[in-house]
Amino acid sequence: MGRLHALVPATALAVVLPSAAAIAQTPPPAAGTGRREAAPTDARPGEPTGDPGQRCARHDGNLVCNGSAQCHFGWCYGGSYEPPKSFLYSKDFERNGARIVDTVLGALALRPGEVTVDVGAGEGWYLPKMARAVGPKGRVIATELLSAHIPRIEARNGESPQGTAGRIEARRVDDNFQTGLDDVAEGSLDAVSFINSFFIPPDGTPHDEHVEYLKKFRRMLKPCGRVVFHRGWRLGGDPPAEFVAGVFEEAGFEKGYKDVPLPGAVPERALWKERPDAEARLVGRGYIMVLRKSCDAQPAATTGAQPAAATDSQPAAATGAQPAAATAAATGAQPAAATAATTAATTDSRPAAQPAAATAATTGVQPGAKPDSRPAAQPAAATAATTGAQ
Repeated sequence: MGRLHALVPATALAVVLPSAAAIAQTPPPAAGTGRREAAPTDARPGEPTGDPGQRCARHDGNLVCNGSAQCHFGWCYGGSYEPPKSFLYSKDFERNGARIVDTVLGALALRPGEVTVDVGAGEGWYLPKMARAVGPKGRVIATELLSAHIPRIEARNGESPQGTAGRIEARRVDDNFQTGLDDVAEGSLDAVSFINSFFIPPDGTPHDEHVEYLKKFRRMLKPCGRVVFHRGWRLGGDPPAEFVAGVFEEAGFEKGYKDVPLPGAVPERALWKERPDAEARLVGRGYIMVLRKSCDAQPAATTGAQPAAATDSQPAAATGAQPAAATAAATGAQPAAATAATTAATTDSRPAAQPAAATAATTGVQPGAKPDSRPAAQPAAATAATTGAQ
């Protein structure tokens, strides 16, 4: 999921939404149409073939549909399957995807030489920019629950000129609360990102496992280490940012958080469909927040784990790569009037501005923000795991 990212349980897939970022970063097969004209696909027998009302097919790494049908959140719309008249199915959604990605990465504020973890990376839409931001002496670790995403994540290493980016390391996890970082030493990470990939249950629902899971990341972070938590779009049961921040506080993070506004063009509400034959649902605009480990935190006694810092295997030449800059427009922009839009959900893409329960943009992505399809802003309906819609 676009991130269906690694931490979403099967019971949550029905409400996972991908983000716009993933969609925005997925090169369209023809002039941005997301269509193909009787072109061969990479589909094997029994896999999606791109017909209207069915899942989008994969061709040359892109999600495409037959004829004039268009791919939205992993599903083909056309003929009797018309998409909702909504921001999430418009060109504005695609155009804002790149802005959302830059805003999320700007909030993460990676610097040359740093080590970061992207939890539930999906297909890895955000990873190349992260790798360029940390430079050849830095390191990016990407965890993912879906095994099909691992080779796609590893292939992201080829998207930056040699010697200009840090190494991207893919790690598969087996369940929602496994970090995949047992060999990472305490106090060795600079930053961690949860981009439409980790669902915290609403108030009144036990979340002890979620707190224990977040404590593991806190231990691995350096003092002053930062976390960016992004939810592209929120479904009915998805808790607000204030509640999520409280769960992080229970895990030992500093009280409070920094709110990073989404681009003003992103409406307060939008219509979204889980699939072409489903009823349209109203989803709410998500959020980006930055949380921190206290600068006074003392590292625990060291164990046999290896430090996460980049090693000599990393190219030493300076790259001059600039850290991912936040888009100024995305911060401080006034929210647009609420609209009635929805998003269709795919399961393994991480788009940038889609509801937060899908992954990038492979199958059944939902509107959110990692078209992980990790587009930049996805609705928040993933569960306590990462599954990957950058």
